[in-house]
Order: sequence, then C-alpha cells, then structure tokens
Amino acid sequence: MKNKLFTYEWKVSELPGGCTPVVFGDDIALHDGKGDGLGELYDEVGYYETTLSRDFSLSCKLLESERAYYGVALSTGIMLRDGVNGDDAMIYFGLGPDGEYHIIRRASIGEPSVELPLGRFSQTQYRFMKLSRTRGRILCAVSRDGENYETAADIEDSLPPTVHVGFTSAFKSVYGSVTLS
Repeated sequence: MKNKLFTYEWKVSELPGGCTPVVFGDDIALHDGKGDGLGELYDEVGYYETTLSRDFSLSCKLLESERAYYGVALSTGIMLRDGVNGDDAMIYFGLGPDGEYHIIRRASIGEPSVELPLGRFSQTQYRFMKLSRTRGRILCAVSRDGENYETAADIEDSLPPTVHVGFTSAFKSVYGSVTLS
C-alpha cells in the first residue's frame, strides 16, 4: 500500500505543550518538545498531528526519545485524540519512563486516564510500533523488524469518527520510517 503520509496536512497541535517538527523523507523529528507529558486528568505535550475520518494504520521506527531516557514522562509515541484540549478523550501508545511500551486511555472528556494492561515489550527489542484503527477497533502492535508485528493490545474504539492522529513529544523524539495508509 502506498504511503499517504504527505497527502495530509500535518501541523503542530493546539494541545497545551508544543514542539518544533523537522520532516525529512519519511522521518519526523520533534525538537523542543514542551510540557509535563500525559497526566491523569490533563495532558501537556508537543503533538504533531493530522485529522483523519476513516480507518488507517500509522507506523514508525522509534529512533530517539530523550524524555524516555531521562525517565521523566509518558510522552514519546503515537496518540489519537477526540480534540486538542488537555482533558479530551484519547489513546496513547508509546514509551514510558521504564523504556517499555504503555497504553494510556481517557475514555471521555474530563475523566481520569487509565493505563491498560499490556505485556512487556521493551523499546530496545521492539523498535517499530503501529497504531491502527479498523472497523471499530484500535490495534496497537510492535515489531523487531518492521515487517512482522505482534499485537500488544486490541481495544474497542469509543472515539468519534473524526480524530486527531499524531506523534507526541515532551522533549525530543525522532520517528523514522513513518508510514500512514
């Protein structure tokens, strides 16, 4: 399937936080990420996003995550959001301060976010991640080689048809081999 990454308008989100994106080829670097990361009730993080109203699959190779290395916040990954207010419904799939993949979900506006159970997948072993929205399901998967993915979670999709989709950073994060199909 052809990579549709650049057929969509990508922008720095209005979500509280901020970042400076640099795009080269199919790689995205988010510099100067600001914010405290993903919180229980409120998110403040750099977010480089586009808006989609259909099923999709977004994948990448995680090349660098300074924030995760410093062990400070959940902030380096792929996120779906209902909106760009800090307390909107969302699903985050990415790294935690322990170097493992995590899933954080806020079911509706203003509710506390919760961490969903997830098997142990280390970023040092699984460099590729993918988040897909298909027929009412959100699939989170990881891969060692970018070809063969293992499902980390299969979540019922409770978000509206149109969502904000993108990459997060509260410091500096580099995503390589980004594909959107």
